[in-house]
Amino acid sequence: VVVSGVSEDPDLANRNGPYSFALGPNPTVQRDWRLQPLNDSHAYLTLALHWVEPGEYMVPVVVHHDTHMWQLQVKVIVCRCNVEGQCMRKVGRMKGMPTKLSAVGVLLGTLAAIGLTHSSHTQASFSFLCSRTWPWQGRTWISQQTACL
Repeated sequence: VVVSGVSEDPDLANRNGPYSFALGPNPTVQRDWRLQPLNDSHAYLTLALHWVEPGEYMVPVVVHHDTHMWQLQVKVIVCRCNVEGQCMRKVGRMKGMPTKLSAVGVLLGTLAAIGLTHSSHTQASFSFLCSRTWPWQGRTWISQQTACL
């Protein structure tokens, strides 16, 4: 983040540098952030840590110019980025959207329907393939269906 020391205050007639920058006195701010001069009027604010919890941070930066001093609150948003370098936003569950439980229910229902359809076709075709008819005692015909699995 580039921090500008140039004030919009008309009372500061001399807006030319040099400006000096310092982090606020909070020890956590001192530990988590670094401020490096970029030129006479700007500084570069970076994270001192490799990782911080994603979120919105207000980083106090003290600016000195001539005899004047003021504090800026620099808003920094730390987020995970997508492949385009843009922040990915965390979204909550949307109403009406499927849940894990409903997805499992749909999957089980589909498998049950496939199983019932498959088993009825299997039984019909196997009954056809496995049916045998034998003559019994000369005149009576007995039809026997075997269970073919």
